[in-house]
Amino acid sequence: MNIQITDNDKYTLVAVSGRLDATTYETFQKEAVDQTNGKKNILLDLSALEYISSSGLRSILFMAKRAASLCGFF
Repeated sequence: MNIQITDNDKYTLVAVSGRLDATTYETFQKEAVDQTNGKKNILLDLSALEYISSSGLRSILFMAKRAASLCGFF
């Protein structure tokens, strides 16, 4: 799995490629949370993702709830 995080004035882009599964979801969640901490508007690009498991989906849901708690969008 590879994660690229890019900031601009309107949102933070989190692009994920490879596999988001039980072995990589913790890394994704930690890196994404660390890099987007306090930012309200997050755009998630999963177009290069080859596979996502239920663990990966859970981590995406976690990010969405976190953005919503800051009154942002995900």
